[in-house]
This record gives sequence, structure tokens and C-alpha cells, in this order.
Amino acid sequence: MNETDEKNEIANLQSQIRHLKKMAALGELTAAVSHEIKNPLSFIRNFSELSEEIVATLQKENSPNEKIAEEQLENLRFNLNKITRNSQRMADTLERMLLYSRPAPKNYHPTNVQKILDEFIYLVYSTARARMPKFNVKSKKKYEKDAIIVDIIPGDISRVFMNLLDNACASMQKKVESVENYEPRMIYEIKKDGDNTTIRFRDNGLGIPAKNRKLIFEPFFTTKNAPNSSGLGLSICNEIIKDHGGSITVKSRKGQFADFIISLPTRQTLK
Repeated sequence: MNETDEKNEIANLQSQIRHLKKMAALGELTAAVSHEIKNPLSFIRNFSELSEEIVATLQKENSPNEKIAEEQLENLRFNLNKITRNSQRMADTLERMLLYSRPAPKNYHPTNVQKILDEFIYLVYSTARARMPKFNVKSKKKYEKDAIIVDIIPGDISRVFMNLLDNACASMQKKVESVENYEPRMIYEIKKDGDNTTIRFRDNGLGIPAKNRKLIFEPFFTTKNAPNSSGLGLSICNEIIKDHGGSITVKSRKGQFADFIISLPTRQTLK
């Protein structure tokens, strides 16, 4: 076998390995999606069957007892609420899957990242206040004097900011409910670091246990209640940052803080 044949064989083997890795990842993803959809679908089927039984019972009664009828209607309302919530859970999972798999055009734009972050701080904080009206966060911004312009896909980076901010607020809100005299605090930092720009989010919420820190960027890993999370938020964030040629890391101490640090190339060389 000559040198050219050896190179061709090596190239073919590498191609086969990449294909096998993709197929393995696809199998894992398919299994995870099936699991995520199977549970709420089972709930929908069961509550629908119970609702049909309740309606049939009410129809059979010519002059039903008013108290019994009200109890049955309350059960029906409960079932319909469960059906709605689990249907939404399935829809959210599928939507996040589309976001996870949809190739985005790499249309980078020179963007003021400080301005985008400020907009989403206000948006996410307002949403958090709607969930918990007495929720207050003491914020500290560490921005450079001049605006930092970074080549990004604004919609994608906005999604990252929103997810990280929402997670931070959720963590601090849980801590408010469980820790007396606790004051939520956030630090936002944006600075130039050579050819990169560093964006930092630090909250003093519940933190992330050591055993979870290596898993939080994996698809479908979540510590939230199942109806409230598909486990794709941080995974999508990680993919977006990697697509920008950057990195996202986390430092944390359980019960004390979580510190997410994003590093992005300030200028994209490939447009």
C-alpha cells in the first residue's frame, strides 16, 4: 500500500468515525426526546379518559345532586388544566428541539453588547417581579467607559443573555423563599480581554452542586421541576457560544453563588 492509499484509508476511517459519533448522538437525542414527550402524553391520555367518564356520568343523571355535580365539574376543570399544562410542556420541548437543531445563518453584526445586556436585564427582572412582586435585586455593573462593540448574531446572543438571567432570577427567588434575611445580588461585567470580550453573570443564589457542574450544558439535564424546564436552555446557550468561536464556563459554590463567564471573539474573521 503506497502513501496515497494509506492517506485515503485514514481519511475514510476518520469519516466513518465521525458518522458513527453522529449516529450515536442522534440515538441518545432521540431517546431523550421520546422520554420527554412520552410522560406528558401519558398524562394527557389519562386525564382525557377521566374527563370523558365525568361527562358521561353527568349526562346519565337526569336531575343530578347539585353538590355532586359541582364536585364532578371541579374534577373536570382540574383535568382540563392538567391537559393544558402537559400539552404546553410537549410544545415547549418540541420548540426547544427545533431551536437546538436549526442551523442559524452566520450573519454577524457589530453590536453594542452592553446595550443588549441592559435591555434583557430589565426584561427578565420585570418578568421575575411579576412572579414575585416583592422580589428585589441589588445589581452592580462593571462596564468599561466606552461601548464594547462585538461581532455577534444579536438574536442568538440575546437568547443566551435571557436564559442566564432567567436562571439567576429563579435561583435567587428560591433562596428568598428558604433563607431568612437573604438579599439577592447580581454582578454584571463586560470587559475587553485581548482579542476577546468577556461577559460575566454572577448571582448569590442557591449555586450549583459540584456533581451537577459538569452536566449543566448537556442536553436535557435539568434540576428544575419537569413541567418548568426541558433541560435544553444551557445546552443551546453553549452551542450558540461555540458557534461564535467562544466559550462559556461556570464557577459555583452550593448555597452561595453561581458565576457564568462567556468569552467571545471581539471580531469574527469569517463572515
